[in-house]
Amino acid sequence: MHTDLDDLRVCRGDRIRALREQRGMSQNELARQAEIGQTHLWRIEAGKTGVGDAVLIALAKALDAEVADLFPHSHPEPVANPAQDRSVA
Repeated sequence: MHTDLDDLRVCRGDRIRALREQRGMSQNELARQAEIGQTHLWRIEAGKTGVGDAVLIALAKALDAEVADLFPHSHPEPVANPAQDRSVA
């Protein structure tokens, strides 16, 4: 049976793969930097396994990203900097 959790795993895996590729990293390089097995990373990117907090943190660090960036649509629109939006009176 297909669930929302399955969708999240696939979307998260796609997002991690996209970030890795944007940074020009191979699966082997990311797995090594995150200190996880390459097969484990393959399963994460394929959406075939869940991911614990420690692995998410390690992947984010290796990708020079925030954990929230590993999830799809974590920032659907750019967040404005309030200091830039203030007009000088």
